[in-house]
Amino acid sequence: MAEAMDKRAPRAFQAGDTPYLAIEYSTKRPIDAAHLQSWRADGLQVLAVRTAAGKILTPSSMEDGLHAGDTAIIAGPEVNVRLRLMFGGSDAEP
Repeated sequence: MAEAMDKRAPRAFQAGDTPYLAIEYSTKRPIDAAHLQSWRADGLQVLAVRTAAGKILTPSSMEDGLHAGDTAIIAGPEVNVRLRLMFGGSDAEP
């Protein structure tokens, strides 16, 4: 129940036979557009971004990637979200 109350908790959903996960991902370092493209290759999609200054951006307006302090909502196949962005994954924030 506590997880349902935490706005930052991962949200699971199903698309066909594939389990997906959406998370709030806060950056401490810049992530350039080429790196975001590698996420897309793994099925990870940036759905929305709130900049460190509080401005809300759509994915199509993020030409140069994420900046330190940005917070993004990212969704993708659960296994890829966990491997790339959570629990010590290659892009997990400390």
